[in-house]
Amino acid sequence: MALPGAVDSDRLHPLAQQAEPATLIPTADRLRVIESAYGHDGFLIETQQVAGLVHELVAHREYGRRRCPAQPAPSPLPARSAPPPAPGPPC
Repeated sequence: MALPGAVDSDRLHPLAQQAEPATLIPTADRLRVIESAYGHDGFLIETQQVAGLVHELVAHREYGRRRCPAQPAPSPLPARSAPPPAPGPPC
């Protein structure tokens, strides 16, 4: 999952410009907006809001990982006659 974020007062990369690329990422969730009076540097200053986004992303990843089926551990020395195992789904 991708979690796009933008700063509402950013004049270097306005919200409209941030919203468009977010729609082009297949795994992207809705655009999150950080409220700040500090423009483009808002993501550096509004640490509580950015931490909330990071927490949301990590929580989603952990939840998805728990739902992912367990993959068998690969053998340290695969048999020479057998082809290498196919990689499992990304989790």
